[in-house]
Amino acid sequence: MKYLKLILVFILFSSAIQAQVVFEIRGEVKNLSGITSALNNGDTIFLAVSKQKKTFHSVIKNNTFYIKGEIIEPDAGMLEFKGSGLKFFLDSSVYNAQLILKEISPGRYVYETAIQTNSRIHNTWHNFVNNQVALYQEKAQYLNKADSAINETSALAYKKKAAGIDSLIRNAYTKLAKDAPDNPATAYLLPAAPDFSYKNYIASYNELSFKIKSSIYGKELFEKLKLLKNLDNPTDLKLAADEQKTIPSINVVDTLGKVEQLNKKFYTRQRFTLIELWASWCGPCRLINIELRGKENEYAKKGLKIIGFSLDNGVSSWKKAIREDKIRWPQYSDLKATNSPLAKFLNLKEIPANILVDQQGNIVGRNIYGEQLEQFLKSNN
Repeated sequence: MKYLKLILVFILFSSAIQAQVVFEIRGEVKNLSGITSALNNGDTIFLAVSKQKKTFHSVIKNNTFYIKGEIIEPDAGMLEFKGSGLKFFLDSSVYNAQLILKEISPGRYVYETAIQTNSRIHNTWHNFVNNQVALYQEKAQYLNKADSAINETSALAYKKKAAGIDSLIRNAYTKLAKDAPDNPATAYLLPAAPDFSYKNYIASYNELSFKIKSSIYGKELFEKLKLLKNLDNPTDLKLAADEQKTIPSINVVDTLGKVEQLNKKFYTRQRFTLIELWASWCGPCRLINIELRGKENEYAKKGLKIIGFSLDNGVSSWKKAIREDKIRWPQYSDLKATNSPLAKFLNLKEIPANILVDQQGNIVGRNIYGEQLEQFLKSNN
C-alpha cells in the first residue's frame, strides 16, 4: 500500500508539473488613419500553438487585444492576423506585442511587429534567429561582390570571406547547445543547422539537459538524429538541373531510417521514375498525393514508379502526413527542407514539383502532371 501511495503521489505531482505554462500576450494595434484594410476594433486575432494543437483568440477592442492561455510545456506559437504572422516562443511569461501599420510603397501597407518580454526562452530564440539572419545577409553581400568582381583574384577573396561566414553560421548551432542546454529553444533550433547530421550534432544533443531531451522538441530532435544516423555522407549536388540533364546519385533515408541511394542502378529497375517533391505543410502537395494515389496502379502498368522526396524538416509531421494521405509509394528525405542538396541542384523555387527520370538517370521531364504525364507515357509505350 505504501508503494501504491508513492506511485499515486508521483502521478499527481507529474500531472501538476505538466500544466504550469501560463502565458499572457498584451497587444496593441497602431493604425494609419483612413486605411480600410487595417485591423479594426471587432476583428479577431488568433494564436496557433501547432505542436500542442491549441488555438487561442482575442477580439480587438480599443486597438488592444489580450490572450491568456495555458499549455503543457514551452512551445512555439504563431499570432495570425490579416494574412500576417508574429512568432513567439511561449513560456510562463508576459509578452507585450505591437502591430504597427506602415506604408512600404504607395498604396501598399504592412504591419511591422515588435515583442518585449522577459522570457529567457523567447529571447534566446529571437536573438539567435536575428544573428543568423545577419550572418546570411553578410554572406550574400560577399557573394554579390564576388559576382561583380573585376578579376578572378578579387572574386576568390570574396568567396573565401563568404566561406568564413558559413563557418560562423554552423558554429553558432554547436555553441548554442553548449551555452543553453536547458532551453527548449535550443532543441527547436538545432535541426535547422545547414550541416545537420547525426555525426555533426549527436554531441550537441548529448549536451542538452534531461528536461529538454524529454520535451516536445527534444524528442523531435532525437527522432530526426536517429533517422539520419546512417546518412553521414550527405550528397553535395553543385550543378543546377538546367546545366545537367543527368541527375547525380543522391543519398536519402526512408521513414525507418534505412539509407537508399538514388543512382543509375536504382533507376534501371523501372522504365521511368517520377520523383514527387512535397512537404507535409504544403496543401497543394497533399492534394497531388491524393490524385497520384488514384493513378499509381495505372502508372505502374505503363512502367512508371512514383517515389516521394519530402522537404520536411521534422520527422513526426512527415510521417503523419504519409499516414493521413495513405501514401503507398516509397518515401525518402534528407530532412534538410530548403537546404536539401536536391532542392539546390534543381534550383527549386516552389512546391509541389516533380522530375521524371529515365532508366539511364536522365531528367526527361519537370513539373509534369495530369494529362501531360499521361500523354508522355502513352507516347513512350
